[in-house]
Amino acid sequence: MTPRALFRKLAQQLGSSTTKALIAAIYGDFARFVAQERVTSEQAYAIHQSALRLLRGEPVQYVVGRCEFMSLSFQVNPDVLIPRSDTETLVEIVLERSSPEDVYFDLGTGSGAIAVALSYYGKMRGYAVDISNAALDIARKNAQLNGVSEKIRFIQCDSLTPLWNPSIYREVSIIVSNPPYIPTHMLKSLPPEVQREPRIALDGGPDGLAHYRRIFQEFRELIRGKRIYMELAPYEAKSLEKIIRNAGVRDYTFFEDLDSIVRYVEVQA
Repeated sequence: MTPRALFRKLAQQLGSSTTKALIAAIYGDFARFVAQERVTSEQAYAIHQSALRLLRGEPVQYVVGRCEFMSLSFQVNPDVLIPRSDTETLVEIVLERSSPEDVYFDLGTGSGAIAVALSYYGKMRGYAVDISNAALDIARKNAQLNGVSEKIRFIQCDSLTPLWNPSIYREVSIIVSNPPYIPTHMLKSLPPEVQREPRIALDGGPDGLAHYRRIFQEFRELIRGKRIYMELAPYEAKSLEKIIRNAGVRDYTFFEDLDSIVRYVEVQA
């Protein structure tokens, strides 16, 4: 079979753009692939197996095992949430308001996208924290892949508890997080490919705000004096503002995304 014939066959099932992206991700260059005279049996098998996974509803990023975030390459698998462009804006907000002397605490690091980007572009040191050992394994690989391993300390734990260590507390100036914020009852209505992502990285409790409450209520003493940057669902801004104000904090700013929708907050705790 010729490469173009294989492409046309798969495009009927997956769509032209998805098929082109799949082949490019597997072989590095779509143009070079279609320039071949014939598709080898090994190539055809690999592409068909990947296409089957897509047809079963797996995200293309999991199928090819990687994705791009802020022009950096990241390995991903079903143990981690797929980094998204919305979170790039969160990182950009932090970078605009920080310096290489800052030390960040990336809460719920997942693939390590936020931590790696802050260390790569902002030249900052920091802590990448996650409850999942499997996620931390991916984050470590991504730090190494992007040359920032020496700037990041990885810790397996739940929430902000490492800040009880006085030396870490004194060192950290920035807390940044893209916490789970989907209300539990909405999880079943998410697109099928999103439901393939780890539930622990999506489920924000009954109203989507469980993790924000922990930060501003349970760990109120640990955030004192820190700058906090978080991503949030657009429908949660007013409720989150109440949580912040009930914690006695009055210095905070909400930010909009590229569609002029409130999606981020900076808190001076």
